[in-house]
Amino acid sequence: MEVIGDVKLAIFFLSAFIPVALVVLLAVWQMRGWKVEGQR
Repeated sequence: MEVIGDVKLAIFFLSAFIPVALVVLLAVWQMRGWKVEGQR
C-alpha cells in the first residue's frame, strides 16, 4: 500500500512540476532570443 501511495505522490509531483519547468524554459528561451535580437 505504501508503494502505491509513493507512486501516486510521484505522479502528482511530476504532473505539477513538468508544466512549470516547461514554462520557465520557454520564458528563458524567449528572453535570450529577445536579448540576441536587441544586440543585433
